[in-house]
Amino acid sequence: MRQRALKTQIHIMGWLFISPILLGSIVFSFTPVLYSLIISFTEWNALSPAKFIGLENFRLILGGDIYFVQAVRNTIVFCLGSIFFSIFFGLMLALLANQKIMGQNFYRTAFFAPSVTSTIAIGIVFSFIYEPNMGLLNSVLCYRNRPWRRWGFSPLGGVGISFSQH
Repeated sequence: MRQRALKTQIHIMGWLFISPILLGSIVFSFTPVLYSLIISFTEWNALSPAKFIGLENFRLILGGDIYFVQAVRNTIVFCLGSIFFSIFFGLMLALLANQKIMGQNFYRTAFFAPSVTSTIAIGIVFSFIYEPNMGLLNSVLCYRNRPWRRWGFSPLGGVGISFSQH
């Protein structure tokens, strides 16, 4: 009996731990999808009340709308092309990175550079925003007649950046 109560308690704790992500998924993913499905059966311009028209919207689009057919064709070509080329070139770079050939370090760098580049770019942008003397955020504060701050140099460190307006 005691072991059964322990299993139940563990089961409940598991559900409690995953409940925030489940709630977030329901609120921010499933609800908009369900709402979009519901309004797809209506005629609605966001200014007047929705009027239920059933499958009429789907009949109009699937019944020969040339723009829809072209959009689907473009989407399929783009998806298949981008998947093929990204897998092909990624595999080729991975193979080159593991071969004992001249320029091996170059191939390894080319393979790994996209992973690092976006992080470096974000760091540069944020350094321009939070630069203590001429940064964008301090310029906005000066324009609003607020005192300049030394972002990231306070005892709270990055917390001062996050909670700059108090």
